Amino acid sequence: MSDIGELLKSSTPLGIRVGMVTAVIDATHVAVDIGDRLIGASWPASLGSPLSNVDVTLVVGDGIARVITSSR
Repeated sequence: MSDIGELLKSSTPLGIRVGMVTAVIDATHVAVDIGDRLIGASWPASLGSPLSNVDVTLVVGDGIARVITSSR
C-alpha cells in the first residue's frame, strides 16, 4: 500500500469514489463501474484476491484509481 501513501503525500488533488467491480482483469487490476463510466483500478494484495460484483471505495489521483476498501 506504499503507492497510496506516496499519493497521499503528493500535492496531487485526490478524490474518493464508490463503485462496483464489474470485471477482474488480473490479480492486481479490476474494472469498476462508478456510475457515469467504467474505470480501471489497482487492487491491493492486502484485500486478497479481487472478486466481481463487490462494492469498493477508490482513491483517485494522478490519473490512477486505487481500491482502498471492499465490501467482500
